[in-house]
Amino acid sequence: MQVRSRVILAASAAVVLLAGVVAPAPAVADLERTQEELDQASRDLEALVRELDTIAAEIEEIDQRLGTANAELRAIRADLAAAETGIAEAEADEAAAVARLEEAETRLAELDGELGTTRDRLQGRLVQTFKYGRTTSVDIVVRGTVGALDLHELALTLATVGRITDDDRSLVATMEELAAEQVALIEEQTAARVAAVEARDAAVRQRDRIAELETEQRRVVAAIDADRDRRQAVFDDLQADKDKVAALVAALNEEIRRLQLANRDVIMPVGGQFVGVPDWAGRLPASGQPYSALIASAAATQGVDGRLLAALVWSESAFRPGAVSRVGAAGLAQLMPGTARGLGLRVDGEVDQRFDPEANLNAGARYLRQQIVRFGSVDLGLAAYNAGPGNVRRYGGIPPFAETQFYVYIVMKRYGAIVG
Repeated sequence: MQVRSRVILAASAAVVLLAGVVAPAPAVADLERTQEELDQASRDLEALVRELDTIAAEIEEIDQRLGTANAELRAIRADLAAAETGIAEAEADEAAAVARLEEAETRLAELDGELGTTRDRLQGRLVQTFKYGRTTSVDIVVRGTVGALDLHELALTLATVGRITDDDRSLVATMEELAAEQVALIEEQTAARVAAVEARDAAVRQRDRIAELETEQRRVVAAIDADRDRRQAVFDDLQADKDKVAALVAALNEEIRRLQLANRDVIMPVGGQFVGVPDWAGRLPASGQPYSALIASAAATQGVDGRLLAALVWSESAFRPGAVSRVGAAGLAQLMPGTARGLGLRVDGEVDQRFDPEANLNAGARYLRQQIVRFGSVDLGLAAYNAGPGNVRRYGGIPPFAETQFYVYIVMKRYGAIVG
């Protein structure tokens, strides 16, 4: 498209020159009419270029909304995952609390039997004491001492008394221990019931939260879809309007001519270093200035002009690290999953390094450099970055897609603005 436009312009100029040589001098009125037509054509072209600027502003606004909405959607999805985890944890807590409750109830049932046996034995001792008016131990001491024939029998008597006394004490101690265990188990039973109820309430809250998040997710997805449809409609309208396409091609060619960018102007040795904020950071929009140092560093490392990388990121994501396109490109430099993997980034179900600003910028800078070197010019390298190298090879230049032509135009225009 670019080459064909230049040929058409050159051919037109040749026709005009040729007419000037072979034709008789036109009348003054004809010259004035021709001049008016040229002036009108120039005004029409300027108006079309202004329309292109309006389209650029609308696309940038849509892209900013998309970036914000995609970041919001990512946060919602993270919250949904956390809520799902919260439900699982709450259900596990409830199951554990119910298990504790069942254990406590089983042990309490056993304790009732043990306490009853111990209580019966103690009660028997009390009945015996009440019935005979004296303790069995005292009775044995009196009888055993008085009736003892020798020291051996006396010792047996005292041992018997000690055993009986120890049994009595043991019964009392057992009763105390069982009673204490019963109190503790009742407390555990109560705590387990409370924990189970709280866990169930937590699960209910998480389910309510999931319902809210899913509603919010549907709203955000609808907004994203609407903006993507609007964005596509803008380019479809542009593609269908031949005058606007011609104006776009003319504006693109003018931008290429004005900048006069050669590879050597933007391609540098790989492995350079840049630390700090670049002097062109102030010419970025406010959203891009916080990333200027990272952009300059990535560009120096990968061997490409930082200002060109900044213009690309500006056009790709409007400096939104969470941006995701309708076709799945993600991050500041809008890398497709396959492209990102080919550049060494990890993109799988657990980790997506495209959302890591530093990793994304380094990969994007490397890919941009590869395309410029491959096709031998900045404009074709940008076209390959946007539409894919296959399309650039297929059409032998910038593909005739309004979106790609507009992309190359706006990146180069922004590059010029950053250069100053």
